[in-house]
Amino acid sequence: MSQPTTHSRPLSRFQEHFDYIMPPVELLDSVPGDPENSKQTKSLTPLYGLSKTMDLPQLDMKSVTAELSSPLSARCQTKPPDLPIKLTQSKSQPAVRTTIKKDTQTRTNTVRSKYASDNYQTIKRTMNRNRADFIIKRYESWHKFILLLSTWMSDLAKQSSQSERNFSTMLKENRTSGNFGNDISSPNSIHAALRRFTKDLVSQEQHYSQRLKGVFPLLDSYKRECSSAIKQLGSRNDLCLDEFLKRAGATASLMGQLTRACAEAHSAIEKGIQPPSDPWLINLYVLRQLKKEVDEENRLRTLMIPVQQTISCFEKRLLKCVEQAIQICFEKYGALLSEDKVASLQASLNLAVQESWDSFAAKNKKQLVDEQHPHKHYLHINYSCKNDPLVLTLYKGEMERRSGILNKYTLWFFVLTESGFLHQFRLNDKVSPELSIYIPKSTI
Repeated sequence: MSQPTTHSRPLSRFQEHFDYIMPPVELLDSVPGDPENSKQTKSLTPLYGLSKTMDLPQLDMKSVTAELSSPLSARCQTKPPDLPIKLTQSKSQPAVRTTIKKDTQTRTNTVRSKYASDNYQTIKRTMNRNRADFIIKRYESWHKFILLLSTWMSDLAKQSSQSERNFSTMLKENRTSGNFGNDISSPNSIHAALRRFTKDLVSQEQHYSQRLKGVFPLLDSYKRECSSAIKQLGSRNDLCLDEFLKRAGATASLMGQLTRACAEAHSAIEKGIQPPSDPWLINLYVLRQLKKEVDEENRLRTLMIPVQQTISCFEKRLLKCVEQAIQICFEKYGALLSEDKVASLQASLNLAVQESWDSFAAKNKKQLVDEQHPHKHYLHINYSCKNDPLVLTLYKGEMERRSGILNKYTLWFFVLTESGFLHQFRLNDKVSPELSIYIPKSTI
């Protein structure tokens, strides 16, 4: 009698890649909400309600066996191989089989914990609902400065215009003209010189006033540019932080749950009882949620780069205009001050023009985006219990299990964790395990 032929199923659509520090990447890339992952199993119990009294029905696993006799530290130092797995029961302690319900997207968002993330609390306390809020406040400060400078230069222009009118009045009233006779020529020459000097003063004040007034249109344009930037940034919905704060809150809640789960699992293992939950699975949810949070943060960081470049260019143009305007004032009134005072004022002005944006960037490194490295990677972010031994993946791979009415062998994806849980995933649905069993002190 010929042996029945087994039809090989296609491999998973997820790329096989493995890092023993955390769950397999093929599981991290699976997110709730995909059309392929929408099917739910029937009458399954959540992992967090694992029963400690249920007996294990006979599982027929078709695979090559491997002995797990090395200590935990030795197993963690090598890269876990992708091996087929076969499960046998131990006489000293039988395996416990427990079904779990597939988690939906709302599961990771409904857990509340007092262990809130410090990063999340800091962001929520210091940042408003707009990612560019600190840029908006800087535009507002520049707007106030432009108004102040315009008022100051307007007063100087009014004073110059008043001086021009006074000198013109002196010429019209003939205060500098007179006839002292032919015998005394000196007074006539002096009065003629005074009249010419008065005309020069009128011309000088007129020229100075025109130069000051020529700066006003530039300042007005910068003032309008400030107002436009404030209005535009304040009304941009794509810079809103609501979604980011929502994701960060869910991440903080899951991290708190992971901390508690690790503590409970360590305590249960020391007592020789089954842990109430598997820290590896909770860490899988943490990494998925953290990836969603970092993706949203990277989207906001990408949008902030042109905003930063725009205000940096704006400040350079504005300060160049301000430097030229103040230089006009120095040319007239600088002679009334000492050389040291003029040099000090000029040095302060040059320093303010050159280091305005650089000093601001140095003080706001946490809020500004590094244009050379704008994106973050969620696997490079540290959090509590990230490197806990119980969140490590011991083995992962594909395994055939006989199930169904016809007792056919079906290919599944399995993950064995350090805490003693074996999780079963569908090849085309790796969002949440459809079956989990607790197998401490068992031979694999």
